[in-house]
Amino acid sequence: MKKLKKIAIAVAAVILICTLIYTIKPIYYRVYPFDRFMVNYTVSYNGERVRCEERYHRFEDDEKKIIQGRDKGKFKIRGGHYGEYNIGFVIRSKELYVMTDCDDSFLALEPFDFKFNYFNTNWWHITDMHIYIDFLKIDGEWYADCKQVITEPDVDESGRTHTDTYKCRVLLKDVNNYEYLPLSDVNG
Repeated sequence: MKKLKKIAIAVAAVILICTLIYTIKPIYYRVYPFDRFMVNYTVSYNGERVRCEERYHRFEDDEKKIIQGRDKGKFKIRGGHYGEYNIGFVIRSKELYVMTDCDDSFLALEPFDFKFNYFNTNWWHITDMHIYIDFLKIDGEWYADCKQVITEPDVDESGRTHTDTYKCRVLLKDVNNYEYLPLSDVNG
C-alpha cells in the first residue's frame, strides 16, 4: 500500500509540474522543446499558387540551409537563438513565364530570390511568421507585393502575443538587387 501511495504522489507531482510549466507562460516559453519558428507562406499570381524552386533560411552568418521536402506552403525552423534570421524563396522566372501566358519579359530574367529578414530579440520566443508574395503587372511592368506578418510573445512575458506587419512593393526585375526586401512597418 505504501508503494502505491508513493506512485500516486509522484504522478500527482508530475501532473502539477507539467500544469505549471504550460500555464505559466515565462516557464512555458523557456522549456518549449519544439521548433521555435513556424513559417507559412503564399506565393501567387492571379490567385494561383506559384511553386518555389528553393526555400531556405540562415542564422546570422551561418551557411544557407535549404528546406528539404515538397513545397507545401509552410516549414519550421528550430531557431531559438538571439540574432538575425534570413528566410528566402527562390522562384524561377520560367514558372512565371508559363503562368502569365508566355509573357516574354520573363525569358531574360534570372530566378527571383526574395529575402526576408527577422531579428529574434529573445531566445525563448516562439514565432509564427506569415509571408505573402503576389505578382502583378502595372503599366507594363511586373511587381511583387510582399508582406511579412510576425506574431511573437510580448516582451513582458505575460503570455499575450503581438503582431507586426511589414509590406513593400518592388519592381520584379530589381528583386535580386536587394540584400533584404525593403519592408516598411504598417503598424503605425
